[in-house]
Amino acid sequence: MKKALIISISLLSAIGLIGYGSCQGYEHHLSADLKRTLIASMDPSVTIDDLHVYLRDARLQVRTDKDKEVPEKFQTSVRLLEDSKEICNRQDKEIHALVSGNGPYTRVVLLIMRYYKAHLNPPKELLAQYENDQKREQHREMIWDLEQKRSAEEERAGKKLNAEVRESLGLPDLPVMK
Repeated sequence: MKKALIISISLLSAIGLIGYGSCQGYEHHLSADLKRTLIASMDPSVTIDDLHVYLRDARLQVRTDKDKEVPEKFQTSVRLLEDSKEICNRQDKEIHALVSGNGPYTRVVLLIMRYYKAHLNPPKELLAQYENDQKREQHREMIWDLEQKRSAEEERAGKKLNAEVRESLGLPDLPVMK
């Protein structure tokens, strides 16, 4: 009787351990539906709007711990890369304004140059405006440099997270663009 009781208890504990182990194994794998959705979202032809739809669908397909981790990484990488691109676009617009001569700083310089070409001294208010604009321009350049560094860091972090997601999905790394 005691022997049968000991055997049945050991069998039940073995079954419990196997069940616990398989549950833990299940929590550390990626669900097939989620994997298909994320792989589809990484297609190069996917637009930003489509990408956000895929991410929303991925959030609805979360079943395991691994399912939570991978879409969060992917969403973070998308956000970082979008932020980096936004900074670059804003700086491109600023460069275009400077090159085309439409900035306020450029207009003040042109006015001062006209006075000097006419062999006249520019008004003190205009020179004061020029000095203020110079200080503002130096400040803008400092901010510009900080934004470029932040953009590069966000792009690097976004690409790293994206590579981790691709590895989790079993996809090859993207080729490095030079």
